[in-house]
Amino acid sequence: MRIEKKLLNKYELKGPRYTSYPTINNFNDIDDIDDNDKKSLINMFTFFSRIKTQQPISLYVHIPFCSSLCYYCACNKIITQDNNQADIYLEYIQKEWDLYKNMFRSEIEINSLHFGGGSPTFLTDKQLKKLISIFDDNSTSKDMERSIEIDPRTIDKDRLRLIRRLGFNRISFGVQDTDISVQKAVNREQSYEEIFNLVASAKREKFRSINVDLIYGLPLQTKETFSITLKKIIELRPDRIALYSYAHLPKIFKSQRSIESSGIPSSKEKISMLDSAIDSFSLAGYEYIGMDHFALPHDAISMAKKQGRLYRNFQGYTLHNDNIVGLGVSSISQYERYYYQNAKKIKSYYASIDDNKLPIKKLFSLSKDDLLRRVVIMKLMCQGFIDIKDLENIYNIYFYQYFNYELKLLSELEKDGLVIVLKCSIFVTQKGWYFVRSIAMVFDSYLRSLQGLGSFSKVF
Repeated sequence: MRIEKKLLNKYELKGPRYTSYPTINNFNDIDDIDDNDKKSLINMFTFFSRIKTQQPISLYVHIPFCSSLCYYCACNKIITQDNNQADIYLEYIQKEWDLYKNMFRSEIEINSLHFGGGSPTFLTDKQLKKLISIFDDNSTSKDMERSIEIDPRTIDKDRLRLIRRLGFNRISFGVQDTDISVQKAVNREQSYEEIFNLVASAKREKFRSINVDLIYGLPLQTKETFSITLKKIIELRPDRIALYSYAHLPKIFKSQRSIESSGIPSSKEKISMLDSAIDSFSLAGYEYIGMDHFALPHDAISMAKKQGRLYRNFQGYTLHNDNIVGLGVSSISQYERYYYQNAKKIKSYYASIDDNKLPIKKLFSLSKDDLLRRVVIMKLMCQGFIDIKDLENIYNIYFYQYFNYELKLLSELEKDGLVIVLKCSIFVTQKGWYFVRSIAMVFDSYLRSLQGLGSFSKVF
């Protein structure tokens, strides 16, 4: 579907990606929260100890190490070529997981396991085996989803075969762009031939789902050069494609200060790239999932969206609506009405674990209003549909009265054909899916003051 440029220009806003609601910038430092919240945190862990195996969790493990610095990167990372640092880090991952296991009175089922970074494939073969062994004895799910983020520069077909034999069934290749000039500008050089061969090998190994990450808006990108990248990626025929908009925030992310700002495409140029990508992926048979994700019709995430089983968390779109336990530096966990984040600095992370304490440094306890708005935003982001009567019955509200202010804002988006507001429901239109982030922002009460928007990326 071709989107009018006037709409792309109109809704070129800054806002959250809604991997959570409220977003992480609203989390409180653990030292600043009041005693009631601290008691609530203790109660949460007490509740953890009562979890039964029929209440599975999703587990995220953050591997912060990278052998080189990609200038665009906004992730929590440690640049080193010393693999011995990873040996120490894995020992602490084991210790942190042991702290959790001590709270579980019965064996917990891990429904999904995701390794992110950083670069998880920074780890050696031996270290990868060590890491996966930490959790093998704790999972009783035979069909567990195991996913890993891959830097193509760190693996070959033999390592890919090992990753498959270790039980990983979903992989994500960080490609970003195939143009060598763009790669040099962001310090991430890799040949298309290597990527092509790796994806071909992954298909032979029968991974359940293969994803390729792309970024538009990088320095030296043009609509013409990016169109070539799109064509090459379509030739690879991955099951999923994630197309991220580059957010240039050098005041926040030190690594981005190495990028020459004069080479960054204008907003108009970025919109042209996005428009081209939407057309190219649609013509190639990819379905738009939401935000910046595309998938082939056979992929599980595409089918989940059609069936109303799609969810969203800190790893993006997912098939699981589980509570999340995050291990490692900066990892974020989600349990019922709580979010909490680990220490971002590795020394602080190690110190807490050495003291036999979970390395939690930030916490957020959701209010009743937060919980309601979280449901509304996630239903928009994932299903594109709100059943008003259902929400009224569950939360004991009159929707049109409770969200009177929001519905006034929504009327403008309705005029633009992005949503349909009915008496008993709200629908995101086909065109509206490309603006779902802007639609969700209407229900975000934390954005009303417009404070802190500078920390968010643009919608496009």
